[in-house]
Amino acid sequence: MFKVLITLLISSVVFSPGLTFGQEGLKVDYPQKQINKVRQKQDDTNKQIMKQRQEYLNVLKKINPELYQKEKERLEKYSEMDKVVLAFQSGRLSLEAAKNKLYPLLKTLMQRDINDLDKRIKEAEFRLQELKKAKSNPDLLINKRITQLLGVSNQPSLAPK
Repeated sequence: MFKVLITLLISSVVFSPGLTFGQEGLKVDYPQKQINKVRQKQDDTNKQIMKQRQEYLNVLKKINPELYQKEKERLEKYSEMDKVVLAFQSGRLSLEAAKNKLYPLLKTLMQRDINDLDKRIKEAEFRLQELKKAKSNPDLLINKRITQLLGVSNQPSLAPK
């Protein structure tokens, strides 16, 4: 538990040698060796993620070159976002500068979600109506679940007689 807490603290803040944390009068001094060990773990994790991304792209390139190009561009944007976040966390980039760099990247990545908002709203409204009907008549919900379980959704109603 203690190692997890230290790891979370170390991974969320950039440290300098001999950094001391104070909380309610308690000071904990983290040795540089321990800080370097956590940083190395983060680097190893990042390298593993990059390796997995590259393997994925290599397979995709062989299977579907068009999708490969789109996916490559998408993953490059994620990598750029990671760099911006790390620069901000390390203090090399101000909050405002980080937001300004992240906004266009996220806008591009989220464009499909943004375009689908009307569709998602209609689906949510339909689902809301279904839930209201089920609330007023729970048998509908029970019967729907029975047909799902039995795989007979195209069959006549299974309501008890």
